[in-house]
This record gives sequence, structure tokens and C-alpha cells, in this order.
Amino acid sequence: QLGNITLSKVAILNTSGDPGGMVQIRAGGFTSDRSFIAANTLGNVSGAATAVDLNVAGGILLQNGSGIGADTVGGGRSGDIVIKSGTLGVTSQAKILSSTSGNGNAGDVSISASSFSLTDPLSQIGSSVNENQVGAGNAGALVIDAATVDITNGAGIRTATFGQGNAGLVTIMATEAVRVSGLVRIGNVDVIRSVITSSTVGSGAGDKVTITAPLISIAD
Repeated sequence: QLGNITLSKVAILNTSGDPGGMVQIRAGGFTSDRSFIAANTLGNVSGAATAVDLNVAGGILLQNGSGIGADTVGGGRSGDIVIKSGTLGVTSQAKILSSTSGNGNAGDVSISASSFSLTDPLSQIGSSVNENQVGAGNAGALVIDAATVDITNGAGIRTATFGQGNAGLVTIMATEAVRVSGLVRIGNVDVIRSVITSSTVGSGAGDKVTITAPLISIAD
């Protein structure tokens, strides 16, 4: 039986380089508290096909600003982020992101869990083309396969482009329900809403969002 793994106190697992390597974790449970996993591609050679491979029999909890990232800043493609778990909770400003700032494409993000929750306005899962991009690399696709998906309190599932490259496809498949609700207000002004989106504010194009579930609930 696999034991539990906890990263805390700003622990860092880093396989970034030219090319980037892979972080592979097998555990019964996994918690990241103010800690980071990075597998970035720093040059023109593509990184490992899978940058982060996290397979946990029980629950995964990312909290307090923790991050899992696979970014590319050159011509090489960053690797994919692949997460499989019983439950997956991302909260209190934690993030799972792939991105590109160069000509290389960002990797895909793939999540498979019995239940998935994203629960506050600065917590995100997605893939992006960064605003300061030098080149035309594209963001990766985002795929979530779970029984239930809950996005609350202004949290976001998104692919986005702020540059020349295109945003990626968002696909969510739930066997029970997808629920999106909640927003953050300052005074009487709605500031941040919970979202599932593929968007563009640059010259690149957005992509499709596909959601398949017996129940889809959007509130607030």
C-alpha cells in the first residue's frame, strides 16, 4: 500500500531545464501546502512528453498558493500535466497551469478524478499564452474527466491567449454533475465570477468549450 506524501514550507520539486524533465509521483494521498512542482522547458528542445505525472489512489489537495506548472519560454514544447486521483481539491490560490512565452507550444493538462473542486477566486486550472510572448506558440488543451466538477467562489477553469498563439480546447466530461457558482464582490460590484472559458485578448484565437454531463448547473 502506498503512503501519503506532503510538500510544505515552500518545498520545490523542479526538473526544469533544456530540455525539461519529468516529475513522477505515486502515492496513496498527496498534499501540497505553499509548495511547487515545476517542469519547465527553457530552450529550443522539447521537454519530456509528460512533464508532471501525478497518480494518487486517494485524495490530492493543493492549497495556500501551491502550484504545478509546465511552461516553455523557447522553441521547445513543454510536457503535459497528467493527474489521476480519487478526489482533487484546488483551493486558496493554488494553480495547475501550462503556458508558453515563446515559439514552443504549451503542454496539455489532463485530469481524471472521482470528484474535482476548485474553490476560490485566485485558484486556477488551465493553459495559456502569456502576455509577454515572444513567438507564436499555442496554449495546450484542458481535459477534465470526473464524476462531479464543482467550480465555486470565483474560481476559474480556462485556456487563454494574451499573445499571438491560440488558446486551447476545454473539454469537461462528468458522469454526475458540473456545477459553476459564486462570485467575488467588492461593495456592490461583481468583480470575479466562477468561469469555464477559452478566451483571447491578444491576436491569437480562442477555442471551444465542451461540457458533457447529466446535470449542468450555472448560478450567480
